[in-house]
Amino acid sequence: MISACRTTRDILRKRVNLTTRRLHACKFTARLASKGATTRQFFRTVSNVCRLPVLGAALVAASLIAAEQVGAESQTKGIGNSSGLLRYFMVAEPQDLGIATLPHDAQGVAIAKVRAVPGSSAWLGGRDRSGQPSVERPEYWVSYDLRIVDVIRGTRANLNTGSTITVTFGKPDGKHNYIPAPALPQEFERQYFVVLFQDRSGHFHLAGFPMSEMEYEAWETEVLKFEAERARLPPKDRVAPNGSSSK
Repeated sequence: MISACRTTRDILRKRVNLTTRRLHACKFTARLASKGATTRQFFRTVSNVCRLPVLGAALVAASLIAAEQVGAESQTKGIGNSSGLLRYFMVAEPQDLGIATLPHDAQGVAIAKVRAVPGSSAWLGGRDRSGQPSVERPEYWVSYDLRIVDVIRGTRANLNTGSTITVTFGKPDGKHNYIPAPALPQEFERQYFVVLFQDRSGHFHLAGFPMSEMEYEAWETEVLKFEAERARLPPKDRVAPNGSSSK
């Protein structure tokens, strides 16, 4: 998470009055000294290069390495925003797969234009038990059936135009009520761009892309408005949140 690294760097610079050059020297030295050195040698080396007391050198080195590891892990997962919010269905074709949540062993990656099948969505995380978090922890928590409209780029095997595939994606982040996906009747009439990939078992999944809080809040507002209006209708006239009729 680049923002985390920058925040840590700025805090450290203020606390120990490091110049940018000395800060980079500390980080570089910390990397080198951490390989094949004892703890005492490690901090002594950082202390000498950064011209800091050993305790200060320890704090600087540990904080820089931790921040760098967090950033590396976030970039490996493809999460480019600090909130971790992700979208899986896009109105415009994604251009940068480098920011997508594609695992390193993803197979058959393809960009496709799809339409979500009404009534096909399923929650895979298990039922809530008296307000307690679900004990079931699948890798992906949502399932949808998608009709393939076109394959834009990538592997076309098993992705025939007009065919329907089942995909899974997403997981709760503990901060938002929903995992962004088609939920309104009009959303099931639209065509979306998605990035598909397969795991080693051949199952299809969707890669996520960064989504801003503002975009999420606007979408969630529409979903909540729809659910409120739906609750006021007689049961026979209601349309389910997943686009299917409840008649």
